[in-house]
Amino acid sequence: MCFCVHLMQKRNFFSQSPDSSKLERTVLNMRKFIFQSEPKITSKIREFHSEAETILIPEKYLENLSEEERSALPERIRSLVKKYAVFISSMRRLNSNAGKRKYQKNVGKLKRVNVRMKTGDWLLLGTLAEAHGVSRCFLLNFLLYLESKEVGVSLRKFWVGQPIDHKVYSFIWQLERSQKRISRILRVAPNPLEAPPS
Repeated sequence: MCFCVHLMQKRNFFSQSPDSSKLERTVLNMRKFIFQSEPKITSKIREFHSEAETILIPEKYLENLSEEERSALPERIRSLVKKYAVFISSMRRLNSNAGKRKYQKNVGKLKRVNVRMKTGDWLLLGTLAEAHGVSRCFLLNFLLYLESKEVGVSLRKFWVGQPIDHKVYSFIWQLERSQKRISRILRVAPNPLEAPPS
């Protein structure tokens, strides 16, 4: 649903944009604003496309790895997102403050590690990180911690007979100004923790 309001006065809202003249001409030629009740952006995920991403990992963690383990680290990181996605989406949030984002602190020096990740996996990591109120690097290092404790082995036994992959992830950052309240909400489907309809 949308409605239009005619543009009555010329204003240069785009003076700081490199394409300001083009943008202004477009608005003035339209002579109206279009408002949508539920605006959104939809893009195709290039599932088989991958890009090099930079992850910050504590040097202390890397020092405890053998040369072979260091070489295998990028491949290991790539597999962690899908492996723990269901668990991460259903666990208690890593940051209790919905209005703040938590970054890695008090972990010593950080080292850059380049990892080539599929677009879909990188977006999934970002969605889960936003739901928890943490950075992507924070969440990936938490996944490495879970892997070091062999949490994945226990999860495989726990999820027997249950769907182990969500098809839809929906993240909402909800601001209720009248209630002076902010929430981070993650909805998934199917949800293995919900009983199927009878």
